[in-house]
Amino acid sequence: MLEFNFDWMQVLENLVQLSVAYLLAFPIGWDREREDRSAGLRTFPLVAVGSSSACRFWRVPSPMPAFFTG
Repeated sequence: MLEFNFDWMQVLENLVQLSVAYLLAFPIGWDREREDRSAGLRTFPLVAVGSSSACRFWRVPSPMPAFFTG
């Protein structure tokens, strides 16, 4: 049987980071939507959340290969 252990503080930290990315991109998207530009209210927050989650994924520590550590 598989057992999953979640670090709830890490989950909360990820959710806060994604929420901040959404909230910071929302006014830009809203402004572009009001001016009838192509990328607007749906595009900017979606890109911000996607890039934030990609950066968060790449920040996860991984073991260094032996040739980097000497």
